[in-house]
Parts: sequence; C-alpha cells; structure tokens
Amino acid sequence: MAAGKAPSREGSAKGKRSSVAAPNSEPSGSTKRKSVAPVKKSEPSESDTKESKSSKGGKSAKDNKKIQQDATPELTKEEKAAQKAAEKAKWEKRASMSLDPVAKAKGRRRSSATQGFDQATLDLLSDSWVPPEELMLEGVVELRILTRQRRELCVVKAYRGWKAKDVKDGVWTETAIRPIEQQLFLDDERELPEHDLLDSFFPAAVEGAVILLRRRAPEQAEWLEKCMEYGLQLRLAPPQIQADFEVVMAAVKKNWRAIEFASPELRLNRQVMIAAIDQESRAADLVHPDGWSDREFVLHAVEKDWKLLRKACDDFLADPGIIIAAIKGNWECIDWADPEVWTFIEVPRFAATLGGWEIWNHAPQEFQPQLKSDKIFAMNCVRLDWKNLDNIDEELLKDRDIGEAAVAQDWRALRLLHDDLQGDREIIKRAIQQDFCCLQMAIQEFPIEQSMLLEMVKHNWEIFAHLPAEFNADKEIALMAIGQNWRALEYASEAGKSDPDLVMLAAAQNPEAVFMGSSALYAHKGVLSVALDSNGMLLELASDELKDDNQIVMKAVHQDWRSLQFASARVRAVQDIVFSAFIQDLSAMDWADPELLRNGKAMLAFLLQDERVLPYLDKDLHETDDFVMSVLNEKKLGKRMIMEICKYNWKIFEHVPEELKKDKDVIIAAVEQDIGALEVVGDLYEVYDDKDIMMKAVVHDFNIMNLVNTTMWDDFSLVLLAVKQDYTILEEAPDFSKRSLWQDEDIIREAVKQEPTAIFKTAKVNWGLRDLVVTAVSGNWTVIEKCPKEYVKEYLEDRELALAAAKQSVKAMKKFHEAFWEDKEIMLAAVKTDYRIMEQCGKMIAKDHLRDREIVMEMCRQNGLCLKDADASFFDDMEVVSIAVKQNWSALEKFTKYHQNLYWNDVNLARYAIEGSEALPGEAESLAKCGEVVRENKELVLKCVEQQGQLLQYASEALQNDKAVVTAALSQDVEAIQFASEKIRADTQIMHDVLTQDGKLIRFASEDILDDIDLVRIAVKQDGALIRYASDSLRDNYDLARTAVKSNAAALAHLSESLQADENVLACVKKS
Repeated sequence: MAAGKAPSREGSAKGKRSSVAAPNSEPSGSTKRKSVAPVKKSEPSESDTKESKSSKGGKSAKDNKKIQQDATPELTKEEKAAQKAAEKAKWEKRASMSLDPVAKAKGRRRSSATQGFDQATLDLLSDSWVPPEELMLEGVVELRILTRQRRELCVVKAYRGWKAKDVKDGVWTETAIRPIEQQLFLDDERELPEHDLLDSFFPAAVEGAVILLRRRAPEQAEWLEKCMEYGLQLRLAPPQIQADFEVVMAAVKKNWRAIEFASPELRLNRQVMIAAIDQESRAADLVHPDGWSDREFVLHAVEKDWKLLRKACDDFLADPGIIIAAIKGNWECIDWADPEVWTFIEVPRFAATLGGWEIWNHAPQEFQPQLKSDKIFAMNCVRLDWKNLDNIDEELLKDRDIGEAAVAQDWRALRLLHDDLQGDREIIKRAIQQDFCCLQMAIQEFPIEQSMLLEMVKHNWEIFAHLPAEFNADKEIALMAIGQNWRALEYASEAGKSDPDLVMLAAAQNPEAVFMGSSALYAHKGVLSVALDSNGMLLELASDELKDDNQIVMKAVHQDWRSLQFASARVRAVQDIVFSAFIQDLSAMDWADPELLRNGKAMLAFLLQDERVLPYLDKDLHETDDFVMSVLNEKKLGKRMIMEICKYNWKIFEHVPEELKKDKDVIIAAVEQDIGALEVVGDLYEVYDDKDIMMKAVVHDFNIMNLVNTTMWDDFSLVLLAVKQDYTILEEAPDFSKRSLWQDEDIIREAVKQEPTAIFKTAKVNWGLRDLVVTAVSGNWTVIEKCPKEYVKEYLEDRELALAAAKQSVKAMKKFHEAFWEDKEIMLAAVKTDYRIMEQCGKMIAKDHLRDREIVMEMCRQNGLCLKDADASFFDDMEVVSIAVKQNWSALEKFTKYHQNLYWNDVNLARYAIEGSEALPGEAESLAKCGEVVRENKELVLKCVEQQGQLLQYASEALQNDKAVVTAALSQDVEAIQFASEKIRADTQIMHDVLTQDGKLIRFASEDILDDIDLVRIAVKQDGALIRYASDSLRDNYDLARTAVKSNAAALAHLSESLQADENVLACVKKS
C-alpha cells in the first residue's frame, strides 16, 4: 500500500473496533495518515460516541454526513470471494507476463497479502505495493489497546509479522492518535520494542493480547517529531524538553552535536553519551567531563575510537579491560596505559596478536624477561611473524605448538627450531604443506626418510611434483601419487614414464595420460588397451603392429567407431570389426577396405542391417549372379532391393532372372538409370507400347520416339518430353498426329522457345496466343513481319512486343507504332542495341531522351562523344562523365572551358587520356593539358616521361626534383635535363651521364657542376668552345685550356687573357 495515503475514517468512533492495517514502510514519526485494511465495525454505544467526540474535539455534522456517505457497504460472502479471485487473477497474470522471477515472487506475495482486503482498500493500494519479504501473514493476533486507566481504547487485528510501528498505524487509524504520540507497553510494563516482530512476543498459540498505550504530552510529541527530523532543533527547545530523555535521545541519534544542548543531567546520562559517540568520535568533546569517570561509557568509547583513551581518567589507564578494548583499535596505545597494567599478563598477550615482538620492546624492563619466556606471548608473536623465533626464549624453541605455528607460515622456520623438532614428522609435514617448493631443500637439510615421503604423498599427491629426482624415480612413491591423480605421471622420471605399470595406472583414470608416457609404450599392448577403454581415437598413436591387431582395433572401434580409420588395411577388411563400427555410424564405411566391399556374403549382412550401405557396395558386386540371387532370396530385401540397386548400377538388370526382366517396376527402375536396359528386356516385354517405360526412356534420348508404337504419338505428355530436348522430333511424327501436336499449346511453346520461326508451322489461330507470340518475338523479332493480317495492328501496338524487338535490332523500331519512340524504357532497350537509334528520332523526342540519365549513360558506354549532345546538366555528373571518358577520352575536349579545367585536373579522367580509353589510344602529350593535381601524380608523370622525356617540363616541381622521374625522362630524351630541378642538375652522377651523351647540355648544369673540372672536361673534349660555360677559375686552368683549344680553336676566345697569350696554348691552336 502506498505510504502517505489516508483511508476514509468511517466508523472511527471510539468503542470496540478492530482493524488489520496494511503494512507500510513509512517512519512511525510521519504525520501523514497511513492506509489500513477496512474491517467489520461493531456498533458503537452512545457513551462511546460521546467519548470519541470529546477526545477528538468534536466533528461537524457536515463531516459526519460525508463519512457516512463514504462508508463501504458490507459485502456478501459471494462478493468477497469474487473480489478475492479477481485480485488474485490480476496479480497472477501480471507475474506470468514477467520473465523476471523476482517480479513473479512479488506478485505471489501481494496476492497472498491482500486476501482479506475489500475493494475499497485494494483501490488505495498502488500498483507497485508489495508486502515486505519477511512479513508473516500466516496468523493474526487480536490486540486490545488499553489506556493507562486500563480502559479499552480500540481493537487492532495485527499480523504476527508486524512491528511496533505497524501496530501504531493501526491505532492511528482507529483513534486518530498519531504514532508519534503513542508509547506502547506490554502487559508486564515493558515497552514494545520497535524492531522486533510481534511473533516473538505472541506465539502462534496466543490469539489475543493486551497492549497498554501511554499518550505523550502534545509538547513532548511536538518536539520529539522535530528532533527526529532535525536533531539540532533541541537548542530551541524549552528547558523541560532539553531535560526529556526521549526527546534528547531522538535528537542525539539524529545529530550527535545535539548533546551540547541537553540538560546537564542528560549530558551525563550513559545512554545519551553512547548514542552520541556511536555517531561520531568528535562528540567526545561535547560530553560532560564527569562522563569520563563512567567505566561502561569509557569502555564503549575506546572500542569505538581508541584515541579516546586519552580522555579517560587516570584510574581507567590501569584498567585491563579498557586498555584491551583500546588495543583492538591500535596496539600502540599501550604506551598511554599505566605501568601497572603490565602486571596483568593478558594485556601484553593480547597486544602481541597485533603488534608482535614490538610489544616486548615497549614493555618496562622489569617485565621483559617474563614476556620472553611466556609461551602464549611468544605464540602470539610467532603467529604474527615466524621470524620472532629469533627473539623468544630458547626453551620455547622445543615447544611443538610454537613450532607448528611457525612452520605453518614459512618452512624456513624449521631451521630455527630445536633439533628435536627438526626431525619431527608432523612438524616436517606441516612445513611442506605450507610450501611444496621447499621440499627439495628440506630433504637436503633435514632427516626425511622414504617412508615419511610415502606417507606425505599418500595424503597429497602434489608433493610428488616437488620431490628431488631420486625420489621421483622411486616406483613405490610414483605409484602412490599416480594412484591418486593421473597428472602425477607428468612429474615422474623418464624411467617412470617408460614403466608400463605407471602409465597403465594413469591411463586407467584418463586416456590422455598416454601422451605423458614414453612414445615407446605406444607399442605396448597392455598400456594401449587400458587407454582405448576410454578413448578409442588413441589408436592413432599405436604402432603399426598394434594397428594390425584385431583385438586392439576391435576394442578401439567399440569405444569410438571413428578409430577404424587408423586400423591397417587388413583389419579394415575384417567383417566383424567393420560391422561393429558400421552399426554405430554409417560413415564408418568410408574407411572399409575395398576387399570387404567386394565380399558378397559380408555386404549382404550389412544390407540386412541397414540398407543405406547400398552406395558403398562395389559396382562389380552388382553384376555377380550369386550376390543378386542372395539378395532376391532374402525376404527383407528381394525385388525392392534389386530396384534400389538399379539406381546405382542398372547393369544388375542383366543378371536378374527372366521373371524380373518381365517385371514392369524393375524395368522402369533400370531404364530410369540407362536406356540400355531396353536392349536387355528384348522380346520379354513390349516396352515400346508401355507409356510409363517410354516416359523414363525419352528423358535419356528423344530419338527413342522413332521406335515407339505410332499410337504413342497421341500421348502429348510423352511427346512433350521429347520436344523439350529437340523440337525437330515433331518431324518424325506420323502424319495423322502432326496436326494435333502442332495445335497443343505446351508443345508449341517448347518448340518456339528453341526456334522462334516454329510459330509459322502452327495454326493461324495460335497467333492469338499473345504469350506465345511474345516468346517468338523475344527470340526473333522478324517473325512479327509474317504475322497474320488480323493480328498485325494489335501486335505492332503491343508495348511488350515492341520492347522485346527493340532489344534485338533498331530496325524493329520502324515496324512498331511511332508512339513507342517516346517510351523511355523501349528507347533505352533500343539504345543498348545501337546508340545511333537516337539519330532517327525526331529532334524534340531526342532532346527529351537526352535528358534521361540512363539513356545518356548507355549511349556514352558505346560512344563517349555522345555526351556532347546530351543535356548540359550531365557535364556536372561525374559518373556520366567518367563513363564517357572511359569510352573515348577525347570527350574531354568537347566540354566547356570551365569543365575542361575541372576534369583535366582529375587523376582518374586524365589517366584515360594518358593510358588510353576503349575507343582511342592514350597520348602522353595530354599531360600538357592536365591540371596541377595530375602533374603531381608520380605514376602518370612517369608513364608520360617514359614515352617523351620533354614532358618533364609539365611535371610538378616536386616531381622535377624526383630522381626516379628525372632519370626516366633522361632515358628517353637526355635534353629533358633542362626541365629538372636545380638540385638534380647539381647531381654529379646524373650530369656525368648527361654530358657523356651530349656535352652541349652543360649549359643547363648548376654552378657546382660548372666548377667541376672532370665534368667540364667531358664537355670540352666534345667541343672546346663549351669552355665558355665553365667557371672563371676553370677558364684559367692551363690543362683544361689546352684540351679546349685542341678540340676547337674558337675556345681561345673564352680563355683568360693570360692563357690567350700563352705560347703553348697558342701552339695548340695552330695545330688544331
């Protein structure tokens, strides 16, 4: 029931009255009325009515009238039952619709809880209300509420799962006394606890009980409610309220600071002080100083916060109980205690559980010897840290309890114990259990015998994994470990892994253990036999000898039929073994040996078990007379099996007795596979007169119709099968049947599908079958030219026929109605046949079609130049432009200047111009027309300069500086060096190659090259006059000058003045 909703208060007059309040989770201090279940009211007496009016201050006549109008009428038993069933059905439906099990449980709880509620109360419940999960609804106890004068106030029928606040809600409903004003007491003057269930006070045997109600004074109730909501309201309360225990406790529980405003007496009250401290340790500063002389309070405070020990009086600093309570928070507070507390040995003992040996360091000197030799103190220190064995008395190192506590932490503690304990079996076991890894070192340091290890392994096989090699090789220990867990085999010695007994023991638990053993044991029959009991597939690991062992393979196959694949060929031919696998799964026959599949006797047994084995039989077996007779003699197989075998090998038909060769069913089964079966039948059966047999035969060869009885040509279904293979078979039909065959629609359709002109052989009336004509025209449009006159007009105006014809030839367009020239779908089909059809359209029609994207795209696929005639809007359609340029890249030159600038800068379109389109080979010179984006594309530029090196001039600056691109250009035309970057023209190796081919190109070299005597000499040797491009320093070089003038006397004019007057140079000039 939703909290805060107040039910109508009909019948609330005082007197004997009862109610069952709906459970509610709202705090008891709430001022809102709570909803309760309506109950049957007893008739109030006159005195009760007067008393009720006086207690409530009186009600107006208008209010009383309204209450009477709102009163719920009494329901009959039938109405109550129907109401209860409807509510239950509602919640069961809601729960069943939910997939959430929690929601279903809530629905069941609500249905159970509302069984006693009438419709008025149910209407007050919210849809989400459910009773608390722990609410006990099994029994009701009748509570008589009495005043202090023991006068009955009301009766509340309460569930045993209610708490005090629920009872107060019931009283509130009956008497209008708010829960905050109520104090409820049991009959023995004990106040009813807030959080206990009524069931704990009133067992199932108790049907009724008395509850005393003491009503708080209005002022007390008012301040109690305020302080329960906001604790610091207490500071505004009058003195008598600040001295009220209930109000102060409520305020302090809400806000610990409220203790400051309590009366002096209550500030010293133990319950009030504890309530404040429980909330916040800082409340200690507000507690009255005298409160720290209260032992129970101090004990509670230091348990809450050990630091509060400082506030305790001196007497309590020597109190063992208080000191121990503080030590629980922090053992260091023992330093605050009085030295006298050390005389109580339990105090340092307890402190040692937290502080260890540090407690000894903090103890007064006179107490240290006693602590060092105290067993319990030492035990607590060692439990905290085993290394404290170094500090305790030597006599205690002989103590078994201390020894066990130490080694339980770390096996190394064994080294610090007395010699007697170092050899103690229980102590060693405890140490090893703490850390198995210590076992190897422990065996070296301490006297551990084989029998002890055996016993330890018996209790825990994992110890085996940590034993030294010599003990791992002990077979007795290994058997003990592996007997517990097969994984122990992994830690056995190599000799142990080769021991059949050990491996068999492990494999008996898990066949995978075979993999841990030595591979040599794969040939051991006993080991493998044990493993195969659990995993037949382990046969794969067996030796060739065991794979050829019938007994071993049978065991494997019995466990897993798939293991048959690993058996030897000889074993896979053994009938019993293969049969064992076969009865588990038919697929086992995939691994059967061919020899077995040729064994008629064996295969007969397999067929009797499962006829699905038939496809696996050897085909030669089908043609064996003995096998065929064996099959026939088996009642379970017989004729039916012969027919099944025919599906796989019809030649078995040759080996069956004559009786079966006359059997129509067998003949059909054989002929269905091969027409050759007809020859086997011979004269034993008139097969060519039997329609069913011929239907199977014609499927194989339509020419069989030449052999059938002439009456069979009247069977249209038979002829149709032949015509579907070749319609010309109709020419072989008897004359008396031809006319009727050419009138059959199905036969005509099949003939026309193969040869459209076959429609001419049919009767004129069949031209009226439109779908037949469509089929013919779709194959050959010219048939429409020979259409009977009465159908010509109709068909030439038929759109479907026009579309079919247009897909074949543009000439057909001239035959059909002129309106089809405007049909976009038909024109698209015609354009796909030949784009030039558009030239035959009228100008207005063509203009309209050239606005259609699909038509324009199809035209451009055949001739890219068609784009120039299309609507100008397509110049911006990249897909259309790409199709046109892909077909003929010269379409790029047909665009406007704007579009040319745009598309010559597109890499994909430019690629067609450079590499070639479908209709036109590419031209490297197209690079000159391309934009910057294309000129930056290394791949395209490379292809261009490889064809014409001079095109390097159109490459981007970055590519003119690219060594690979420049080298490719120079390979085609060395003069392309003039278009290379300054950096490339300064490259020694490149310029060496260039000048070697043509020294005149030195004029394009960088200044660094012109100052390189070796490179300049290469050019000068070709033409001395080229020295004019050399640097000033080189033109003054004597050797270079002589080389130049020897090559060309004109070089003298470009030398320095001093060299021009040099006799040796001049002599060279005269010689040249």
